[in-house]
Amino acid sequence: MRANQVELHLIHFPEALAQLARCVATLSEDEITRMQRFYSPVLQQNFALTRGALRLILAAQLHLPTADLVFAYTEQGKPFLPNQNLQFNLAHSGDYCIIALCLNDRIGVDIERCSHPHKAYYDIAKRFFTPAEYRALSHCPLDEGERLFYHIWTQKEAFLKAIGQGIAFGMDHFEVATHLNQTWVNHIQDPLYAKLNWDSRAFSQPEGYRLVVTKENPIQEIHWAPTHFVV
Repeated sequence: MRANQVELHLIHFPEALAQLARCVATLSEDEITRMQRFYSPVLQQNFALTRGALRLILAAQLHLPTADLVFAYTEQGKPFLPNQNLQFNLAHSGDYCIIALCLNDRIGVDIERCSHPHKAYYDIAKRFFTPAEYRALSHCPLDEGERLFYHIWTQKEAFLKAIGQGIAFGMDHFEVATHLNQTWVNHIQDPLYAKLNWDSRAFSQPEGYRLVVTKENPIQEIHWAPTHFVV
């Protein structure tokens, strides 16, 4: 992997089920315990596929056995690999998981299924978005409201995940693009993150989903890995 390159691994849970046993075999005791806390078999499977795929992908990148991968966690719970320049982040929604990798820089990724006809988009936006973002959503055509809401939301989540923060950081403490053909992060109130350069890319794939990756420093290349994660 080259500097300023982002590698994306998109995993479709139903197709990945054939790898379930292999994924479970890679999990640590702590991850097995976390998996067993989920109340439904589907959620347990998705957790195992997500963490197992992550371990297999990272191990292949680092030329290490999966058992040698020991995650550490930030105070906000973001996993990372100590003493490695390989950075990663993951997200899941519906039937998909996305794993993003890069070298050295902070990275965050979010994916959202954009099909919730009864979701109170405008109430959520009024609570969490900046006035300018809420105004843009309120003024857009009704048939574009859902797409724009998720475009804004995924940009915000990807940035928060890049800096290792949650919603408590303040989703209205920074602004993102309100045009569907643009992605950016700006007007960050926290000076620690405001002084850094941020670059984002958005994708309307897979169909029915919105995906955004945000990285510290410019993204010069996006590489989509094969749709399977057998490595």
